[in-house]
Amino acid sequence: ASCTLDECVETSPACTSCARGTCADVGQTCREDDKDADSLRDWYCVCPYPSVGPATRAGVASCTLDECEETDCNSCSKGTCVDWGQECDDPNTNYASLKDWECLCAAPSVGVARRFGKASCTLDECVETSPACTSCARGTCADAGQECYEVDKDANSLSDWWCLCPPFSDNTGMRAGVASCTLDECEETDCNSCSKGTCVDWGQECDDPNTDAASLSDWTCVCPVPSVGEARIGAVASCTLDECVETSPACTSCARGTCADVGQLCYDPNKRDSLSDWWCSCPYPSEGLKTRTGVASCTLDECEEMYDCTSCAKGTCADVGQTCDDANTNYDSRRDWKCLCPVPSVGVARIGGVASCTLDECVETSSDCTSCARRTCADAGQTCDDANTNYDSLSDWTCTCAAPSVGVATRAGVASACTSCARGTCGARSTSVWRRARTARAVRRGRVRRRTRRATTPTRR
Repeated sequence: ASCTLDECVETSPACTSCARGTCADVGQTCREDDKDADSLRDWYCVCPYPSVGPATRAGVASCTLDECEETDCNSCSKGTCVDWGQECDDPNTNYASLKDWECLCAAPSVGVARRFGKASCTLDECVETSPACTSCARGTCADAGQECYEVDKDANSLSDWWCLCPPFSDNTGMRAGVASCTLDECEETDCNSCSKGTCVDWGQECDDPNTDAASLSDWTCVCPVPSVGEARIGAVASCTLDECVETSPACTSCARGTCADVGQLCYDPNKRDSLSDWWCSCPYPSEGLKTRTGVASCTLDECEEMYDCTSCAKGTCADVGQTCDDANTNYDSRRDWKCLCPVPSVGVARIGGVASCTLDECVETSSDCTSCARRTCADAGQTCDDANTNYDSLSDWTCTCAAPSVGVATRAGVASACTSCARGTCGARSTSVWRRARTARAVRRGRVRRRTRRATTPTRR
């Protein structure tokens, strides 16, 4: 028979040569190249990737993993130390010992190594004298009678040391070299000839045209941009600034058209030593509260204003007994006023003009209309007629007798002497009275012109 035996898979106690989990127990992989039943104890354990090591027949492999060298594992350094200019060290390269690598400071820097991360390394280039430190000062400053100072002692920050000048003078030299010492009387405060903040106290700029240590008492105060004025040696300058006029971007406190853009006037009460004190004022005839460094809240009621306002109502509505209304009192909203009809008259308001108002005293029933008929005619069984519905024509309504009755109409009252004629029983006199009443109504409504009799001169027979 053709028999096979996979000693990596078989777990029966009868197979004394089988691996039976020997590789798996240590995290390795079991592999057998010859599975013939007569080929025994030829299995071996293989190191898990990315660890490496020689395989041992029928036994566990000797696996190692240098986390500093290997880059294809989650726990490896992957160049972390090298990127920081440090050295990587894995004290235990057993493949089961992970995340134990550490970064070491590269000579001549010193510091504390850190496991699984960057070491804290320092290098004082002013103190270190080792030949290995090519960027160190090594007595450069001391040889020139100056003091060495290093800004950052981090091991990766190199050539950042400076030579400092003796007291009173300043270091204006190059980095990592001997300083060129000067004395700026504007900056220095510990010398008798220095400005000692005189210019700054007045909001001005100090200028020392010659910073040579031998050139003293030549500093001047200069007016800060955009203010203008004459500089004075060793004294405060006389500067002025009109924040309403100045438009330079350097003046952050200036109005720069803030008022003019909205049609207002700008005013700066103090042009010498006070900033941000300008305000906008309302253009006449509008009025409102001024706001410091801001636009004023201006209003213009075109119904109230009477003078120097070409767009205002100026009594147009009041002259005809109407009410004036300005819906928008913003000072730049002009000619939007309108006249409103007085209660109880009704009509269409017209912007910038008199409203067309009417009042039919026969129809209106509001209690606000004291001159209206309000059922006076209807209660008497008569018809109400308002010949003139103009809103200022009041108490001109009349009651007329209901047809076919006739009578005498009374202004703002019930008609009198109404008589009824039925089926031609009325005489000529009653008919003529009815005709005269009808003619009177037509005249009031403007339909028929009133007839006038011509005066005749009696002739003598």
